[in-house]
Amino acid sequence: MARPRVRQDKKTRKWIVEYYDEDKKQHRLKGFPTKKAANDKAAEIDNEIRGGTHTPASTSGTFGEASDVWIERAELLNLEPETIRPYKNHCNIHLKPLTYTPSPERPDEKPAWAGKLGDLKLAKLKPPVAQAVQRELQRRLSPAMAKKVMSSFKAILDEAVNRKMIAYNPASTVKIKRRDRGERKVYAGVDFPDKSEMAIIIGMMNGRWRAVIIVLGFCGVRSSEMRSLEWIDILDLDSEFSQLRVRQRADNKGKVGDTKTDSAHRMIPLMPLAAHELREWKNICPVDAETGKLRFVFPNGNRIIENHSNISNRGWKEWQIKAGVCVPRRDNDGKVIRDEDGNPVMKAKYGVHALRHFFASLMIDEGFNPKRVQSLLGHSTIKMTLDVYAHLFKPDHADDRVRFANAEASVLAAK
Repeated sequence: MARPRVRQDKKTRKWIVEYYDEDKKQHRLKGFPTKKAANDKAAEIDNEIRGGTHTPASTSGTFGEASDVWIERAELLNLEPETIRPYKNHCNIHLKPLTYTPSPERPDEKPAWAGKLGDLKLAKLKPPVAQAVQRELQRRLSPAMAKKVMSSFKAILDEAVNRKMIAYNPASTVKIKRRDRGERKVYAGVDFPDKSEMAIIIGMMNGRWRAVIIVLGFCGVRSSEMRSLEWIDILDLDSEFSQLRVRQRADNKGKVGDTKTDSAHRMIPLMPLAAHELREWKNICPVDAETGKLRFVFPNGNRIIENHSNISNRGWKEWQIKAGVCVPRRDNDGKVIRDEDGNPVMKAKYGVHALRHFFASLMIDEGFNPKRVQSLLGHSTIKMTLDVYAHLFKPDHADDRVRFANAEASVLAAK
C-alpha cells in the first residue's frame, strides 16, 4: 500500500495530505500550514493504516452518536430499566457534555479536545484523549463514580468498534486508578451491626418484619433478591438441611427478572433461626391475589412485590431506633440536629445493605474460606469479596510458619 502523499496547493500555499485507506478509498486532508505538520500527519496515518487502527475523519461519527448506539443496544437486549438508567446518566450528564480543563500548573497547554466530548469525531479520539477523559472524570467525580463512568466510556468505544464506527478502542489501555477509598473496607459497629447490636434488635422485633430482617441478616441475600423470593425457592423447609435458592431479583418498580450475573444464582443453607422464622411466617403469609396460592415469601399488603423503601424505613430502620441502635442526625456542617426541646434527633445507624455485610462477617468468623464466602454472597469475582472483607479473615500465623519450614526443608532435601 502506497504511503500518504504530501503536496502544496498552488493557490492557497497550504499543504495537503492525500492517501488511500484500507478499503482503497481516497482521502484528502487540506489546510496544513507547514510541510512539517503535513509530513507528521502523513506519518501518523501511515502507521495507523499499517497497524489496522485508522478511521478516516470524513467517515467517522461522533462520540455522542456512538453513545446513542450503545444505549440503543442495551435497550434491544431488554436490559432492566434500572440498569439502563445509570448508563444514560453516564452518557448525558458526565460524558457527552464533558469539556477539557487545562491543568492549573499549565494553563497554556493545548487542550486534548475542543468543545464537548459528544461532538468529537471518533477518528480524533486517540489514546491521549482517552487518558485526558479519565483525568477529567477523576477530577470532577468521586472515585467510585469516576470508575463507573469510565467503564461506560470504554464500553461505548467497544460497541463503536463492533459497529465499525472506529477501527480500535483507544481507551483499551487506560486503567482506572482507584484510590484507597474506592472500594471501602467495612467494619463491625461502624458499617454493619456487631453481634450484640444484632441480638438486641432481633430480640425486640416481632411480626412480619422479624422474618424479613432475619432472612436478610442470616442468609446474606440482596434486598432485590429477597423481595422476589418465592416459596418454591425455599427448599426442604421441614428438614434439617433446608436451603434458600436465589434465581431472580426485583427492580425498584417491582418487575421480576433474572439476576444480573450467573454467579448470583446460588444455594444458601438456612440457619436454624432463619428456617424457624420462615416456617412460622409461612403459616400466615398472604397468598397470591390471582391464584389464591402461596407465591412470594414476603409480599406487601396488596400481595405483590414489597417496596424496598418499606423494608428500609418500616422494617429495619424503625426497629433499630426502637432498640437504641441509632446515632444523632447531623447537618451539612456536621452539627447535631436538635428538636424543639433541645434533644438530638436520632436516626437508624445502619442501612439495609449492612445486613449483607453482617452475614459475610458471620461466615468469616466461622472459618469459611474466601471462595466459599464469595459463592454464598453471589459475588462475580473473588477480588470483589476480598476488596471489602479481606481484613476480616484471621491470619493463621502458625500455619504460615509450618509452610515456611516446609519450603526450606524442600530446598535442603534437594542436595
